[in-house]
Amino acid sequence: MIAKRQKYDDYDDHAEAEHTKKRVRLTFDVAPDLRRRIKMAAVKNNLTLNEYLGQVLDEVVPVEEEITQTKYRPVTQKTLEAVDRIREGLMQGREENFFGDSVESIRQMREERTKYLMGEE
Repeated sequence: MIAKRQKYDDYDDHAEAEHTKKRVRLTFDVAPDLRRRIKMAAVKNNLTLNEYLGQVLDEVVPVEEEITQTKYRPVTQKTLEAVDRIREGLMQGREENFFGDSVESIRQMREERTKYLMGEE
């Protein structure tokens, strides 16, 4: 018996569906009242339920490129001032540096490790 190996990948399915204009089945549950309203809207527009839902989803769901694109928003002076106020609020009432002196901490840890490796501890 010869088995044919198939690759299952949503991207490949999407590309193939676009290329051949095949349709795929999408199943979900809705409340009976919503189903009735959808059917009424489809009839009112002289469309089948599938055609109507396809149009609605096509209008509402953004194109894939629009989903992946991020809009660049420069950081404004107002944003920087807000961040500075938050930082000052966090630091207020603390006698020592909130983050500590990292250079000094690293130096002390190196000294301790060296002593440990040399067997001095």
